[in-house]
Amino acid sequence: MIRKTLFITATAVALCGVPVPAMAQNDGTRRTHSEADSVHLAAAQRVVDSIWPLGTYRKMMEGTMNQMMDAMFESMFDMRASDIVKGSGKEVEESDETLGEVIEQADPHFRERMKVTSEVMTREMIPLMEKVEPTVRANMTAIYAERFSLAELNDLNAFFTTPTGKSYAAQSMLIYTDPKFMESMQAFVPEMMSAMPQIMQKVEEATAHLPPPPEPEQDDDERVDDAA
Repeated sequence: MIRKTLFITATAVALCGVPVPAMAQNDGTRRTHSEADSVHLAAAQRVVDSIWPLGTYRKMMEGTMNQMMDAMFESMFDMRASDIVKGSGKEVEESDETLGEVIEQADPHFRERMKVTSEVMTREMIPLMEKVEPTVRANMTAIYAERFSLAELNDLNAFFTTPTGKSYAAQSMLIYTDPKFMESMQAFVPEMMSAMPQIMQKVEEATAHLPPPPEPEQDDDERVDDAA
């Protein structure tokens, strides 16, 4: 249960920490991609070129994602294990043992394992993120064309030609990797960890009408081991 909670929490916080722009649904008040003329789309593209040039994902993830994940796990490890279990509604004996101490009793190399895992995952995710970056930029162009008029886009582009505008555009997305922003995300971790057992309990209740998931098939060697 603890490892499952850790994984869910880590995934949620990681996703919260790295913004991934996507196409929003049209609420009927914005023009569609096809309705925007070529001049309008070109103006939107210039905005995106300013705030999200190619290579932005790499800048956002290199050196900052690992730091965020390390700090996030340290925050979780410092929580009392009994407080986390109590969140599930189960009776548990009060203890000053931290989550980190409980986990390390079962796996003395857990911290190092998580650190290495985080480093490898971040390193391997960068080229994957770069692969989808052109699509992200295309979607952002369509979004800006939908949400802003041509006059507004021209105003933005005029602003981005000024020294202040250039500085803002260059930093607007990277702000999300600033240590102060990361700290705000880390402060959310204890709240999420405390709530996660109750959330998982509600998930189990909501899916109680479904049959249990099928067990993974075992190969011959595993069947022999189980029999032994």
